Amino acid sequence: MAARFCLLPLPIHRRKAKVQSQICSGACSVAQAAAAAALNGPQDDVRRFCAAFEERRNLVVERISQIDGLTLDPPGGAFMA
Repeated sequence: MAARFCLLPLPIHRRKAKVQSQICSGACSVAQAAAAAALNGPQDDVRRFCAAFEERRNLVVERISQIDGLTLDPPGGAFMA
């Protein structure tokens, strides 16, 4: 990645640095609270989604195995084949 520079008067630089640090330094408090609630809350949907993704993966693997000359090792943890 190319280096980028900005030449500004000091008062403007300080304001820019404050904004930049808030934009780039991490998830906002609302996103953090939402993530914590999702991780600590009921996991029923996670299991349901995992089962649906596994079913779709198995369908793709099965259909690809029916194509002459094409092989596929079943994906272990990704959505692409």
